[in-house]
Amino acid sequence: MVICIEGVNGAGKTSLAKKLATTLGGEYVRLPGNNSNPICMGIREILQNNKPQSEYTNLMLYFADMAEWFACHDKNKLYILDRSFISTLVYQCNLGGVNRKLLNSLLTLIGADAVDACILLTCDADEAVRRLNNRETKTLGNYKNRNSDFYASVQNAYLEEVYRLKRDMQTFQIDTTNISKQETFEKALLWMKNIL
Repeated sequence: MVICIEGVNGAGKTSLAKKLATTLGGEYVRLPGNNSNPICMGIREILQNNKPQSEYTNLMLYFADMAEWFACHDKNKLYILDRSFISTLVYQCNLGGVNRKLLNSLLTLIGADAVDACILLTCDADEAVRRLNNRETKTLGNYKNRNSDFYASVQNAYLEEVYRLKRDMQTFQIDTTNISKQETFEKALLWMKNIL
């Protein structure tokens, strides 16, 4: 089973994904750049150290990474993904203007629609910015736009995408603005126990 954790930067995706994977005996997977696959790690290194001039080059690198992971994963195991194709739709289609038909065709081609369920973490945009500014390490992403207006538009795009996908997969939303990481984990774990 493949469960993805989605949401704006600073909502708590990585912490939740790692804790759920450990608790449920699943495997934590960071996309892009799954640690257990050298091809995926090479793609992540390219994305971290070299900003492609073309958004389509950037998009194809993300798709290459997802294609490699979805082709190799064991369908009998539990995987908790730290982001998935929903992030691609949010950032490339909703915010980047890339053609939705093209994205949907590529996602189907690489098997990214094999995600079974999604937990969407939402967070007040000002709180997300505060959390990000307190981070010591940075993740992939364009941090020059690190302001609450940008994250509010990203969150709205996530809400739209998850609403579209509700008919195809199980979804659960948790607002992490005023709750602890432990409370977020407990809510997610309870929901996951009901679907596993």
